[in-house]
Amino acid sequence: MPAQKYVEIYRELKEMIEEGRYPAETCIPTEYALVDRYKCSRNTIRRAIHQLQEIGYVQSIHGKGVVVIYRKDYDHVQQTTDRIESSTAYYSRRNTRTEVQVLELRHYRAGEQETAMGFRKDQRLCFVKRLRFVEGTADAIECAWFPEEKVKGITTEIAQNSIYEYIGGVLGQKIISSKRQITVDVATEDDLRYLDPAPANCLGVITSRSFNADGAMIEYSQMRKVPQTFVYSTIARQQKLK
Repeated sequence: MPAQKYVEIYRELKEMIEEGRYPAETCIPTEYALVDRYKCSRNTIRRAIHQLQEIGYVQSIHGKGVVVIYRKDYDHVQQTTDRIESSTAYYSRRNTRTEVQVLELRHYRAGEQETAMGFRKDQRLCFVKRLRFVEGTADAIECAWFPEEKVKGITTEIAQNSIYEYIGGVLGQKIISSKRQITVDVATEDDLRYLDPAPANCLGVITSRSFNADGAMIEYSQMRKVPQTFVYSTIARQQKLK
């Protein structure tokens, strides 16, 4: 049996939950039923269910089973920031139309502002500034800085698609972790050239520092997003006291 069989099962169950075939507060089929359906081991089923729990779709309840806690009217629009993925991948998972306009792409050496971000002074950087449209409406300004010794060859064409796919698929770099700060900031004149936060005069801001397998910072980024679509959510679980 393929090592990634549980991923296929996870994706199929996730889709069935999203389509409402397993509504909120009902149970998905039992382990034994799923083992019989997919002709696999109980461990494979448990791994698939664990993945559903990790994204907040189900919850295991002793004596009852695995209960669906996904709510379509809320969960399909949430901006989850606890997973590492590109904006392109995020909207693709939600079947949302998105386009990118590259506003600026330049190469230069780090100064005081960039050293405050965590880069070395005079380190060669690639800066990319993009305007993201969601369903045809200007939704966010995305700025990102990359160290050129780690991330080489970014072009306008790459920036218009997915820089993360280029980093992983072409350069073979893996982003292992990302530290994020969520804030609200007053819209600047530059923001207002591209975005319309009315009736508010502020933007939701996600600032991220991303690291590769060696612990080196591979990206510093900031997304400035209109408040109408800015939602931060996370999943919290109670842990047993030791």
